[in-house]
Amino acid sequence: MSLNDDPALLLPAIGFAIGINRTEDLQVEDERQRLPGLLKFVRTFAGELLEKEFDTRLTGFPAPARGKVAALSARLKQDASDSRSARRLVMTIIDILDLEIDRDETYGDEDDDEDGFFDEILVLMQRLLDRFLAWIDPDRLPKLALEAQQACSEFAIASAKLSS
Repeated sequence: MSLNDDPALLLPAIGFAIGINRTEDLQVEDERQRLPGLLKFVRTFAGELLEKEFDTRLTGFPAPARGKVAALSARLKQDASDSRSARRLVMTIIDILDLEIDRDETYGDEDDDEDGFFDEILVLMQRLLDRFLAWIDPDRLPKLALEAQQACSEFAIASAKLSS
């Protein structure tokens, strides 16, 4: 099984970024509060990508899913036929799952750094989109590759507006 050449896979990330980029009276703090919602996009995106391209079905977020993605990463390291871009993409998904796990463990603590958490989401989302673009084969998935380019560009602009 493989991904469909359907740009809708990236629609939530692009929609979020375009909304930020087109808003004239941007309320930065209000928009930063919405950033954790992007983690839901990551779950859907990673779930579909890993199941269809790497035969890895994710269940239970974030910790059980992290274990499955880590096992996939180890498998990719051993298989010389898999590309470096695939390994980097999978490692970024692990980083995002680690962020969720850390957040679950520290939410509400005295030293809870909400601004740091929001900034980390921005950094990791951009990295995920960039690494997806580096991994995707535009000959096999031309529409999705084009949408990935737009997602990277739009998200970079939005991220700059929302960074603290």
